[in-house]
Amino acid sequence: MGVKRGGQVRLLEAALAGITAVLLLTLVLRLILLLPTQLTRPLLEEEANTILRTLLSRGVLCKTVYHSQGGTVDGETLRVAVEAFTPPGRGYKVAVLRASDLTELFAFASGGFNSYSSASSFAVLSGCNGYFEPRIVVISISGD
Repeated sequence: MGVKRGGQVRLLEAALAGITAVLLLTLVLRLILLLPTQLTRPLLEEEANTILRTLLSRGVLCKTVYHSQGGTVDGETLRVAVEAFTPPGRGYKVAVLRASDLTELFAFASGGFNSYSSASSFAVLSGCNGYFEPRIVVISISGD
């Protein structure tokens, strides 16, 4: 009986070791896959924030978000401006929303934009050029 019981214990130990190895391997693979995303997210957020600050300081957001024709969004000029400041190899998305009801007034995403590996920054504008309507501008940057 002692021999049979010793064999059963060793079999149980082997099974537990196998299960532990599989769980450990799964955990390591998840960490490896998630780690690059977690490391690049603050960098992407800072890039989006820098683009917004630059466009704000140069008056580009005011002119494009509240275009002279009745407060319509000049989407093409805004797209070109965001594209000019987006670092090479990055995808981007820009959206303009009416703050009162979050209606999307303009949105554009570049071909390389990936929402799963992106970070965003936003600015709230109260109005411009005599046109008052609070709007939110969101810029999202995606990367590797």
